[in-house]
Amino acid sequence: MPDSEIRALGTAFEIGSHTLNHVPLTELSEDAAWDEIASGKTWLEDVTGTAMASFCYPRGKVNRQVASLVEKAGFRGARTCRLNLREWPRDPFYLGASSQAYSHSPVTQIRHAFVEGNLAGAVNFALIHRFARDWERHFERTLDWVETSGGVAHLFLHSWEIEAQGDWERLNRALQRAAEHDRLTPVTNGELFELWWQRQRRQ
Repeated sequence: MPDSEIRALGTAFEIGSHTLNHVPLTELSEDAAWDEIASGKTWLEDVTGTAMASFCYPRGKVNRQVASLVEKAGFRGARTCRLNLREWPRDPFYLGASSQAYSHSPVTQIRHAFVEGNLAGAVNFALIHRFARDWERHFERTLDWVETSGGVAHLFLHSWEIEAQGDWERLNRALQRAAEHDRLTPVTNGELFELWWQRQRRQ
């Protein structure tokens, strides 16, 4: 994507960083991981002219060392790929996601949760999402739950998967339904992380 298109995208959406070369950071030395994190941040800030507040770990791979490097680089928080999480995060550098715009089987969802040590996600998948296979239904149940019980509803996606599945209309419909939930407040990742830090300062 040309720099001009990235800048244009940044006028309508918050852009977050994802490293320079999309390399799983837990497989790198500390110095190499730092270079990926810091260089990716600098490059995007140079292109967009905007400070990068949010980060997402490539393939969701994170450990304490990697999270510390992301914080050291000046990010306000980071997202993992841990699914079925809608609780307010205890640590802004380990924020999960409630839903993914890709339909996973219940077996895959449960296995993924246990591999990542995401017990809360496994429980939520059973109790809140009622083992929903279809991603659109899964996200609807997230929205309903957060509207009545609180928390964060977050849908993440890969555009190439949406394209491959022909799901652009379904995505549009899902986002429209989210907008119709009057009691939900839309925020960017950066705004969400700032809210987290504001709460910490008040405590």
